[in-house]
Amino acid sequence: RRVAAISSDPSGIYVRSTNYPRTIETAQYVLRGLANDNWRQTITINTVPSAEELMVGTNKKACPNLGEKFKEGREYYARNTPAQALKLRYQLQDSLSSAACSTLSVGNSKDDWKGNNLIPTNDALKCLSAHGMPLPSWADHQLAKDAHSCAGTQIAYLMQKDGKDSSFRTEVSRLGIGRFLALISSSMEDFITCKPESKTMKLYSGHDTTVLPVLISYQLFNGTWPSFCSSIVWELHRHKTTGNHYVRVLYDFKPMSLLPVTTSGIAQIGSSAFVPFDKFKALTNSLSPTDFESECSVCCKPHMKEGESVVRQKDIDPGKF
Repeated sequence: RRVAAISSDPSGIYVRSTNYPRTIETAQYVLRGLANDNWRQTITINTVPSAEELMVGTNKKACPNLGEKFKEGREYYARNTPAQALKLRYQLQDSLSSAACSTLSVGNSKDDWKGNNLIPTNDALKCLSAHGMPLPSWADHQLAKDAHSCAGTQIAYLMQKDGKDSSFRTEVSRLGIGRFLALISSSMEDFITCKPESKTMKLYSGHDTTVLPVLISYQLFNGTWPSFCSSIVWELHRHKTTGNHYVRVLYDFKPMSLLPVTTSGIAQIGSSAFVPFDKFKALTNSLSPTDFESECSVCCKPHMKEGESVVRQKDIDPGKF
């Protein structure tokens, strides 16, 4: 029923994408899936310049201090590279030319992060598999599976020091994806308070570097790199009797329980998939920067609010797509 209501009134939809053809095309496909046969209303897909992008949790251009944190995470990984990653690195070195190793960022390097960086290998093999293409002669499905596992471990080291440093994880989350989390929370509050600019649905098309930091922020990351077309859904519910509002978070359409957070001032949320909005807002506040510009040690323009003019817009008629 909810999808039917959105499909019949597309004016209630706001769409935002990172400024990449593939993410814009993803938004197009999702809109086309929502559209009914009679839908001919134009929907604007909003974008902003990459330097202002808050949907990517690794945007060092927007926050130099985040780059320093990632440098610390890379050094931690270099000092504590797991045995499985080292084994796979040497396996690739034995199978590939030096040029191929350089392309995949594995092999001998003065920088142990680069030498043991298995994320490019995972990306290459994952793309081939997802599109039904054969793996290269030097790889089999077991190697692809190992690369996938190692890449997940590597990003855990980069963004949360393998989960062993909660303060580091919180700081990286706040600077990397915190503003986006705050945007989600404020959008829900706008809807609750019936602000004119509120929308029934907001669609954001991003990257694995959007999904991963969100999962890590909520302490939901299980070490597995998100698959193609992974999604996170924030649902706002209203209790029929009390009128109170609740938030439910779904990852790949499965309800997720927000884990207890021990950040100062935040009560434990518990295991319920439905979180009271006030507690969800408090959680979001703990994961969002209070003064992004000063915390990043940069002087930049305040980020534009939704609904203001954007640098680039792409008008899409899903009915003609």
